[in-house]
Amino acid sequence: MKKHVISCIAFLFFIAVGSQAQLCWKVSGNGLEKSSYLFGTHHIIDCNTLPHFRDILKLCVTSEAVVGELVLDSSLNEAIIQGVSMNGKSLSNLLTPDEYKRVDAEMLRVMGAGLDLLNGMKPLYVSSIYSVMSYMQSLGISEQPISIDELFQQKGKENGLKLIGLETPKEQLDLLYNSIPVERQAKMLVEAICEKGETTNQAKQLNDAYLAGDLKVIEKIAKGEQWTPEEKALFADDRNEKWMNELPEMLKDQSCFVAVGCLHLVGETGLINQLRQAGYSVEPMQFN
Repeated sequence: MKKHVISCIAFLFFIAVGSQAQLCWKVSGNGLEKSSYLFGTHHIIDCNTLPHFRDILKLCVTSEAVVGELVLDSSLNEAIIQGVSMNGKSLSNLLTPDEYKRVDAEMLRVMGAGLDLLNGMKPLYVSSIYSVMSYMQSLGISEQPISIDELFQQKGKENGLKLIGLETPKEQLDLLYNSIPVERQAKMLVEAICEKGETTNQAKQLNDAYLAGDLKVIEKIAKGEQWTPEEKALFADDRNEKWMNELPEMLKDQSCFVAVGCLHLVGETGLINQLRQAGYSVEPMQFN
């Protein structure tokens, strides 16, 4: 059961470290006239808790382009609603009556609203909401802080920087919510609810590792057995490879601040290693 719990938590690091330097990397060499920067994000972190965040934000706003997984704008909300909706299916059909009752009660506890409002949403989306809300509740947080990704793009827009998305909303939503059968998603949702204490514990471990600047621990926690090899390739490896086909031209054209989920930085197929293999110098930033 535990592997499904980790799946729901690690999922948040994809829809996407002791010094802060390991979150922020300088990319240079290989013919680049200007250095660029690579930063690993996490969507549930308050930027005010990150050491040296002012320095990191300065690197962002003094670049020429902010590159993210998506360009975050008002049109994204409508795309999300369409992308996470199940056409012709519902949670009440995917779950047994006992499972539905259990999930409904837990969602009511953490959200103040049951599954009636989410009955037509894909289970993995419900799982991600549950993971975020239960973690926030455990910390006594009533409102989710603005995501670091959104803050970077907001500051970039204010400073007249170019905003570049590595994926379109449709591409990302199809990948995150349509690549795994809803029946498996439903099983993962039930497992997360049944192991609610472990869900919160895993979120805390990952958050602590992120704040401590420990990419190796993040990789170890998230790796586990939670994804099949095919799923891991879809969520991480294939996307990294696609992005590596696009990033060199972006880096050549301008100084970029690239902010993507921190799990996209780690491992053999991570962006740090792939950029190095492509001939770039990728070194952790050092802040006083």
